[in-house]
Amino acid sequence: MKWPNESDEYRRARDDLLKLEIDLRRSEEAVAMQRRALPPGGEPPQDYVFDSADGPMWPLWPMLDRTPDGRGTDFEPLLEY
Repeated sequence: MKWPNESDEYRRARDDLLKLEIDLRRSEEAVAMQRRALPPGGEPPQDYVFDSADGPMWPLWPMLDRTPDGRGTDFEPLLEY
């Protein structure tokens, strides 16, 4: 593809950049595939809270036995304190 009035030098530079961008995207996808293939990590040793600019926030974690009726829910979203 060539745009009107572009120089050959510009086209070569754009084509080189496109090749690098394609390689980068392929590398990013390869890393993502490896990340998805990781085995499950360990459980945190205790409950924890994230510190944020807006104050403490709880992470996603299984909420079994954390509701008054003891049934819990599968997951509780991040909650602001």
